[in-house]
Amino acid sequence: MFQWKKKLQEAKGEKIGSGVQGDVYSNGDQVTKKYASTLGNEFSAYVDKPREHIVQGEMEAWNAFYKRYDPSFATASIDKNGNLVMPKVPGTGADKYIQSGELGENFKKDLSLFKQMVKQVMQDITGKEMRDQKDNDVLVSILPSGNYRFLQVDFGEFGMYKLMNEVERSMQESNNSPH
Repeated sequence: MFQWKKKLQEAKGEKIGSGVQGDVYSNGDQVTKKYASTLGNEFSAYVDKPREHIVQGEMEAWNAFYKRYDPSFATASIDKNGNLVMPKVPGTGADKYIQSGELGENFKKDLSLFKQMVKQVMQDITGKEMRDQKDNDVLVSILPSGNYRFLQVDFGEFGMYKLMNEVERSMQESNNSPH
């Protein structure tokens, strides 16, 4: 193994999961999406637009959606390599909604608004209308550690367009559907 890779691994802690966004580590390091090898290539097959526009669109969608819940939630950003950096969401803000049961209700209420918003963002970027979303396009799952909650949106013909919400608490339920 390369020396720098070993150092990087030690700094991040124990790997507890993996997904399209990248690996998830026990110390809660934020996860960076590698667009060059995943989403960027999927989109470039459909649209003649620079990857930067797609990354910008997803960043705006993330920030607009999560800021509805709590202004203290960290914002997504774009690193110097042009990759979207998914934020670590403050545990206190997330706990407030989960424990009060409000998150579930707000999720149901906001889900259609969220889908419409992302659909509009992507339509602006790609110049193509995205197909309507089905209920099963949104899945919520917990990693074996119980620490992470994923919001996954499948935009069909445009490939997987995912947003991840890291919640800093242990969740008891192994699967939570926003229906």
